[in-house]
Amino acid sequence: MTAALPRSDAQFLDRIEADALAYGGEQLLADIRAEAAAWALEHDDPARWSAYLAVAWQLVDAHRADLVGQLVPTPDGRVRVVTPARCPAGHSWDVPAPWVASWVGCRGGGGHRDHKGHHRWKCLLPNADGDECGKIVLYPAVEEGCSFVGIGEG
Repeated sequence: MTAALPRSDAQFLDRIEADALAYGGEQLLADIRAEAAAWALEHDDPARWSAYLAVAWQLVDAHRADLVGQLVPTPDGRVRVVTPARCPAGHSWDVPAPWVASWVGCRGGGGHRDHKGHHRWKCLLPNADGDECGKIVLYPAVEEGCSFVGIGEG
């Protein structure tokens, strides 16, 4: 790694690599590092670094998106549910307490999978006007045939 890398970029790279390991394992981490070695790590040009970090982040987010709602192991041996990276309005959920998670019961039977409910995340971050965003992500996505059960909104 280049010594000229600013601290904030170094921290961002550390986070990207940690997420790559968490969401794609050693292979995704190796792929991202190989991409960096191919065109970014050998240069001190900030524009090249910025482009590399953006591409690496997109690769990890794409891998993460495939895992939303699934359990993944953590470094300490536990498991956790993979959350979305952002709400539908684009707010990053990489900050403390940006959302509230819940479960919505469903009779399932829709489309390609049979399920008993949906993970639900509601964005608590403020919009430009200061009001709570309130956008909701459901996993699996609501399909024809889904029928919510219980109290609460889908």
